[in-house]
Amino acid sequence: MTYSIFAFGRMIDDRERTESYVKALQASVRPGSVVVDIGAGTGVFSLVACQLGARKVVVIEPNEAIQVARESVNANGFSDQVEFVQDLSTVYASVEKADVVVADIRGVLPMHQTSINSMIDARERLLKPKGTLIPGHDSLWATLVQHESIHKQHISPWHWEPLGLNLKAGRPYACNHMRKEQFQPKQLVVEAQCWAELDYRTIVEANIKGSISWTLSENIQTHGIAAWFDTELLPGIGYSNAPQTGRELYGTMYFPFDEVINAQKGQRIQVSIQAKPVNHDYVWIWEAAVFSEDGTRIQRVKQSSLFSSSIHAQRIQKVQDQQVTALSPEGLLALDILEQMRSGLTILNIGRAVYKAYPDRFNDEEDAVHFVAGYALKYT
Repeated sequence: MTYSIFAFGRMIDDRERTESYVKALQASVRPGSVVVDIGAGTGVFSLVACQLGARKVVVIEPNEAIQVARESVNANGFSDQVEFVQDLSTVYASVEKADVVVADIRGVLPMHQTSINSMIDARERLLKPKGTLIPGHDSLWATLVQHESIHKQHISPWHWEPLGLNLKAGRPYACNHMRKEQFQPKQLVVEAQCWAELDYRTIVEANIKGSISWTLSENIQTHGIAAWFDTELLPGIGYSNAPQTGRELYGTMYFPFDEVINAQKGQRIQVSIQAKPVNHDYVWIWEAAVFSEDGTRIQRVKQSSLFSSSIHAQRIQKVQDQQVTALSPEGLLALDILEQMRSGLTILNIGRAVYKAYPDRFNDEEDAVHFVAGYALKYT
């Protein structure tokens, strides 16, 4: 996901988040410290570290927002203290290990793109053995929610009878689409429970899963799961995106059920959630089961974000282990550009060459040069 400067501004304006990170930096950065800021965005935490007397601050951000960080560093007179890395932290080769590594690379939940692996890598490669890692710990919470109107957003479009058309093929995809939502405390029908703990000082596995259950003291109806996190940046310093905080920046993650669950007093509901790293993101799996007082399973729903996209069988076949691969035309073009970049040609000369080789791909030579420039920004 690429954030806009506006989105980074909203992150800064979340006062509880920003002030908590500032307090953590104030408690850990000393004059002469080396600080690495991962996912630095526009560089606010890096600037704070400079302000606190850090000798060196490494600003790591793959997004073009790093240009704003550069301008802000210059404007505040910290240029001599700062190194900029427009890339992922996992490919950064540090010369000097850090006293403090600070990062906020979560999404609505901490498992976001390569976030957990990035934290593990930073701890192992970039941080001194007795250095400080911010955040230190996240707790993941979940509960069941009753919200009929949100549930209908996943269901109703695919059963719109006035059109006189059968649209039901879209329903399974929509029901497996998890999303950010805002919930009121009154919509949470059971007490929240912690389903996973992430201790960034010790975690070694990015595959996160957990199970929780409730024995009901009253009849309930539920349409899905709401999940959020509490963070402890340092002992005694942290914040939460729980529904009762009303914090719109993070919101709460909603995992919809493809069918409404109606459970009775005395029955037990068990929920399991798993975040499984695949490529550069996560596949989520969520399950809920209702059991009678004698342990008989009455109802079960099991869903996954994997099924929220309509992947054709031919596309699935392409990723099978034994499938013989062949580059697409776009793949061949990319390979051609990268090979010419490796040989040391200029952007202008590469652009002219690929326009000549792929005339149907570009509007004109200038279009090809701009296309090559995008590769140069990304890979050099």
